[in-house]
Amino acid sequence: MPLVSILIPTYNRLQLLSRVLSACIEQAASFRESVEIVVVDNCAKGSAESLVTELSRTSPTFIRYVHEPRTGLAIVRNTALRSAHGKYVIFLDDDQLPLPGWLCAFMDAAERGVKAAFGPLEPLFEEPPTRSLHILTKIFSRAIPANDGDEIGRLYPYLGTGNSLFDKFHCFPDQESFDVRFNLFGGEDVWMLKGLRARNIPFSWVAEAKVLEFVPKVRMTFSYLNRRRFKSGQLRVLLSLHPAQRRPVAVLFWMGAGAAQAALNFPLSLLAWLFWRERMHDFRIKASGGIRKVFWFFSSPGVQLNRRGLETLVSGKPRERAAGRHG
Repeated sequence: MPLVSILIPTYNRLQLLSRVLSACIEQAASFRESVEIVVVDNCAKGSAESLVTELSRTSPTFIRYVHEPRTGLAIVRNTALRSAHGKYVIFLDDDQLPLPGWLCAFMDAAERGVKAAFGPLEPLFEEPPTRSLHILTKIFSRAIPANDGDEIGRLYPYLGTGNSLFDKFHCFPDQESFDVRFNLFGGEDVWMLKGLRARNIPFSWVAEAKVLEFVPKVRMTFSYLNRRRFKSGQLRVLLSLHPAQRRPVAVLFWMGAGAAQAALNFPLSLLAWLFWRERMHDFRIKASGGIRKVFWFFSSPGVQLNRRGLETLVSGKPRERAAGRHG
């Protein structure tokens, strides 16, 4: 049985997948049978199969291809977990690129017996961001001021699963560890991490497990960042509505916090437009997150939540997403 399974969900991004697989194969060569790579293809046509099959023929590391045509990241991550044979699993997105020393750092953490660990993320922009959108670097980074091995569980809402390692049997005793109710609007990783914290699973920082995350031009716009912050603000409230906890007081708290956030940042965005244009977008994006906390029950274009999605979460009856993609 391998010590570590590297799990890579993918959706029709062959060029990026080829790059991340090549990097993983190169770093895993030093560990022989201790590492396996599992690619879970969420494209209905199985677009990644030929690429993975070709690489597996020459790779010294065992690579497994798994086809999961049902759409939704929660479903895909659960399939990846069921397919993993390792004691530990590493989640790596298909648009991420491990830097030298990445796998060694995570293997060392596994040997130390950590239960959950997270490494840094740095953005790899398709083109340099404009000065007015310097906030892009912060949004697409996971840069935590912590020493190697420090406990960072308090930051779980900002961690996600990309570039993370977990003790499979301690963290994921259930084969459906990612709640498929979140397929309709995302947030399955935040809910899963919240559950681990409730079980007192410690989260460790692995400073040398660094990856780059490719950021295409379509995500380097104010409109994209605005939609992203809208969705993030909405998710804060929706987590409090989950059937497992039902905390109406928390909903009221987040709505009040959102109103205060919007009331503060909208005037600041106007002042910045007059005197400090480079910061205008920063304040507008923060205000958008606040507005979405207040009006969390409305749908909006580009935000992956509709009435069906809200009913799915509140009723506790899982439903699959109609169409999916990753990243």
